[in-house]
Amino acid sequence: MNSLQHIAISASAGSGKTYQLTNRFIYLLHLAEQPERIIALTFTRTAAGEFFHKIIEKLSDAASAPQTAAQLSAELQIDADATRYHHLLRILISRMHQLNLQTLDSFFFRVVSAFALELGLSGSLNLLDETSEPRLRNEVRDSIVHRPGELNEELHEFWQAFKQATYGHDARKVESIVSDFIEQLYNLYLDAPQATLWGEAARIWPQGCPWTCAQAPDWDQLANSLRAAVPEDFMKSQKNDFESAATKVQNYPVKEELNTLLNNAFAVAPDILAGRAILKVRKEIDLPAPLCTALADILKAIVWHHLQRALQNTQGVYRILEAYHQNYDRLVRRPGRLAFADLTHLLSPKLSAPPWVSKTAMPVN
Repeated sequence: MNSLQHIAISASAGSGKTYQLTNRFIYLLHLAEQPERIIALTFTRTAAGEFFHKIIEKLSDAASAPQTAAQLSAELQIDADATRYHHLLRILISRMHQLNLQTLDSFFFRVVSAFALELGLSGSLNLLDETSEPRLRNEVRDSIVHRPGELNEELHEFWQAFKQATYGHDARKVESIVSDFIEQLYNLYLDAPQATLWGEAARIWPQGCPWTCAQAPDWDQLANSLRAAVPEDFMKSQKNDFESAATKVQNYPVKEELNTLLNNAFAVAPDILAGRAILKVRKEIDLPAPLCTALADILKAIVWHHLQRALQNTQGVYRILEAYHQNYDRLVRRPGRLAFADLTHLLSPKLSAPPWVSKTAMPVN
């Protein structure tokens, strides 16, 4: 360890990571004698306390025993005796109040607190603990679900979004469904707060979605076109299969059921869309062009039916998250109550400004 290099240690518990990290800290302390400029972060307060204890212990042992000092210096590949370690120990103890040896959330909170006004925050900042955060999330959720007298227009939009996002799902409690959306997708919303990133076909398929229907499918017309395209020389059983398929198509918006013929058609969809396919209907048959065209239109309509719903669901989820976000910002974040996820997104280099900071806020010089 004779130069400053990036080091990544990937190892299981109890394999000596703390031992190596404390050595790294002492090495950096020896190089610069500025412990306050060394950032050592852990996930838990217990780990941070253990880390600090081990550093003090190593320096104390090396400062009191020349043999121990020589052994530690050999491990660190530095030239330091017991007197040197005594000097480093005094520096470290004298600047304990300035050390950045703490948990990740505590360090991020300190940085955010230093720039609270620039980040659009007000009041005295508080870091939410594991019990407070879910309770406040539920309060914000309830503020958009159970406030019929305050934000009528917003509530109307929310319920429309809710219906979009839960279309086709089993009926469940509103609170449970909204909580699921928030828990699973809110961090994704913070990463991508623009509405154009949610459920926009043009964004997903820049070159155009191959399944897009220019207008809403006319299921009766699709079914009749299929019937008309069936050749007269087909066996009666094959004609019956196509008639069954036509009936399924007519009822598809309501029942969303396929028969064996349509399932087989999806299995060779690329060939059908290309205009020439072999389809198993009782036996394999070479589909004539008009029948391929009729089946291609049906397959596209069925796929687009589900894609369009999925896009609408995604847009509905976005609107729910947006309604939650606006209320969370008003009730929790702006008053200065911050969760760990808020800290990481406030400090994220991907954002020129946090999504909740007003465009009129003063820039940071």
